[in-house]
Amino acid sequence: REFEEKVAQAGGRTQIGEEVWEFARDLARQAEREAEMGQLMEQVKAGELEIDVLNLPLYPYQMLGTLFLAFTRRALLGDDMGLGKTIQAIAASVFLKGQGKLSKVLVICPASLKLQWAKEIQRFSDERVTVMTGTKKKREQLYAQDSTFTVLNYELVLRDFDLIRSLEPDLIVLDEAQR
Repeated sequence: REFEEKVAQAGGRTQIGEEVWEFARDLARQAEREAEMGQLMEQVKAGELEIDVLNLPLYPYQMLGTLFLAFTRRALLGDDMGLGKTIQAIAASVFLKGQGKLSKVLVICPASLKLQWAKEIQRFSDERVTVMTGTKKKREQLYAQDSTFTVLNYELVLRDFDLIRSLEPDLIVLDEAQR
């Protein structure tokens, strides 16, 4: 806007497309998210803040991972096995829901992990979870349930793409994303 004004003051004209303004707004929102994340991370590192969104306390590194996931639009969490990647993903989801920034989370994982994800969500949070199983007709009913978390396997993504689109998830978690 300042550039436009200076050009106009100099007697010139500018034409800036709406996509440029949308890009600028995206950059501004990203800068705000990064500033908020940085401030919260410093508070966690200093021991001044605990991310208390689950039914268990998070370790400081898990709180940092939770904030990283919550504030990064596209994130990859690559902690070693056993350090709580699932818990951090659940915590980030619950944190964002508490902030009013999401209502539906789609968890896509190998079929062998669907029930494990549901068990972890139920164990560590008070959020509702639906696991996709059964025939297409049954899954249609399951997608209609009012759950924060919907868990399905990779093979169902292709079969249920229309149903997933109608679910309109705010967040997608890919477990074993190399699949």
